[in-house]
Amino acid sequence: MINYFRKMLTGYKRSLRLIDGEAVTFYYVGQMVRFSPVSMLRELVLKKEMNSFVSNRVELDASQVLAKIWPKKGQLTPRTKVKMNCGDSQLKVYRYAAKVDQVNVSHYEFYINKELAGIFNRKYDYGRSFTSTVSQLRPELHPLQVKIDEKYLLRDGSSGSQVIIEFFGHTQVWMIFKEAELQQLVSHWDLKLKQKQKEP
Repeated sequence: MINYFRKMLTGYKRSLRLIDGEAVTFYYVGQMVRFSPVSMLRELVLKKEMNSFVSNRVELDASQVLAKIWPKKGQLTPRTKVKMNCGDSQLKVYRYAAKVDQVNVSHYEFYINKELAGIFNRKYDYGRSFTSTVSQLRPELHPLQVKIDEKYLLRDGSSGSQVIIEFFGHTQVWMIFKEAELQQLVSHWDLKLKQKQKEP
């Protein structure tokens, strides 16, 4: 009944879940799509620690990068919203889903204390647009120089923003705006996990 009135007021249903040992509140429209912000950010931090990138320092215009990977910005409402309390910080994740160039795309925006910290975009294309995506963001590279088995990391020297382009079954892009804050969240979760493991 509570969910019914909440949906009447906001359009979203609400569901509490335990995901990777963390309490997560989902707000969703239609069928709920469960995903783990914990796993996603842990994988990102691990990816950065492994540092297996073709790296390049460039001037990045975040709005232009976003327009290339997510031309639907401002046109849609998120299908799923997630809220998590993480120590002194609050994490919110908005998940969007749409077709871009006739291909299904999932788009996630990560906010820490209401500030955009990162974006993850996956295009379910089996890698067909990987080369063109890299070439768009690194125009100095000829398409024949792009290798699908390599990860590309672009760093903006002035803002510190970063973009990761990789193929992992599909073409996917990470945009990182607040790396230290994202790392702190993962450290918070890892510390809680270690404490739980020590409990009798």
